[in-house]
Amino acid sequence: MAKRSEVRIIDLEDDACENVPKTLCLAFIRITIENHLKNQDLIDEVGDTVLTYDEQYLKAFFAGYSEDNIEYAYILHKEDKNEKGEVEQAHFHICLRGKDGTTFKFNRLKNVFPVGKIERGRTWEYMLQYLLHKNHPEKTQHSVEEIKTNIDGGTLDLYLKSTPSVKSKNALEYQLNKLVNEINEDKLLQYQFNEALATNTLYRRLYAKYERKINDAFNAQKIALYEKNKKNRKLKVIYIDGDGGCGKTALGIALCESKGWSYFISSDENDAMEGYASQYCLILDDLRDTAFSYSSFLRLINTYTGNTVKSRYRNKAFTGEVIIIPSFCPLSEFYKDDPKLDKKRTHVADKDYYGKDPLVQLHRRIKTLIRADKQLFHIYSHKEDGSDVLKATIPNPAYLLKPEEDKDDFDIDDFVEAREFFAQKLISSNRISAEDDELYKMYEAEKNASELGLLLDLYERPISFEAYRDYHIAKRLAGGTLYNSQGKEITLETFQYQKPYKNEE
Repeated sequence: MAKRSEVRIIDLEDDACENVPKTLCLAFIRITIENHLKNQDLIDEVGDTVLTYDEQYLKAFFAGYSEDNIEYAYILHKEDKNEKGEVEQAHFHICLRGKDGTTFKFNRLKNVFPVGKIERGRTWEYMLQYLLHKNHPEKTQHSVEEIKTNIDGGTLDLYLKSTPSVKSKNALEYQLNKLVNEINEDKLLQYQFNEALATNTLYRRLYAKYERKINDAFNAQKIALYEKNKKNRKLKVIYIDGDGGCGKTALGIALCESKGWSYFISSDENDAMEGYASQYCLILDDLRDTAFSYSSFLRLINTYTGNTVKSRYRNKAFTGEVIIIPSFCPLSEFYKDDPKLDKKRTHVADKDYYGKDPLVQLHRRIKTLIRADKQLFHIYSHKEDGSDVLKATIPNPAYLLKPEEDKDDFDIDDFVEAREFFAQKLISSNRISAEDDELYKMYEAEKNASELGLLLDLYERPISFEAYRDYHIAKRLAGGTLYNSQGKEITLETFQYQKPYKNEE
């Protein structure tokens, strides 16, 4: 029995449940925390003259349903006043709605809440709003934070802002306008919206219905951000080179996460900007100098003036402030015109266009170079003439990593089970026989158990599966043992297999 709470001024309201159908899709329940019982049958059933409801009692009730099948919300009203100004007893209001055909049996609800008022709900939004007394200004007003529910915050907000006279479509349009305003005011960037889709049901509903309008708003936002920042850009470019597996990309990600920067990791060589959604940092993972033409790459990493770069569907602009480039290719070899490197002419620094030292434009844009090896990160200040000044050497924690053990993704039993499933399909379609399948497993097991991995006859010739099968079938037909005409037992090694005759025409 839960701890008794203070008894309020007025008694429990009439718990008569009139005109309630046997089955409800929506249910609205009011229960007082502490109930003094008068019905002797109920007193005998409860074992006390006081029946107490608390949150544990409610949670035990909700646990009897799958959260995928019901929506619920409840609130505790502690010191509400009635129309006469009298303080009511502390009580819960509970809203229930079934999903995917789930309904609530009145008898079950009455068994769980024998003292309380159970009503058929008519409008889900109105029921939820009543928890706050939103449409009853004469009553004590409550905050959204007091509601306990399994409904996500965005969807709950949608329900609470609609009214019984406003249809769901109009409520969604209201939320769409609110979302677009947040995008227009740069309060919500596209990557933030994309991340929220994983958990925000409201965003998913809006995107499913208004995908084009939302995408148009984000495209307009990107253009605005680009135009606002392109002439006053202060881009930082970090180049990290080193062999594979020495923590180049991991160091770039760690820098972003330690600084609290949003980041996008691009690994599409054909379209490095595909998927970029206005993150603060762009990580061009394992970049090769074939991903961009030299001129496009210079525009992308221009530290003072923003530019768009070619993308699959439309040119895109980087609107963040940091670009990190992990690459196995040393910076000194990037876009270098060297026939030994077998690079296409369109992806080298063209001397005819950029002058005698065309790589100056590249080096001028990259101020920080990090050379990574298994043990250390060497941090350099990079100069426009291609020279480097060592600033610091810091230990690489990847050195401490132990080699990972090769682990199979699946247990052998998984494949054994799949093999049996495959065999049963062939058997059920009459393409093989169950007896042949069992004999074939025996044949392979005996081969694997032998020293040579083969079964041999007396003349040391390999015994084929066909011979093995015919021998065991013959044994079964003979009652378990085969004998020759002299009464001597025939073993597998002495069995004379007769190959089937094939008529050659």
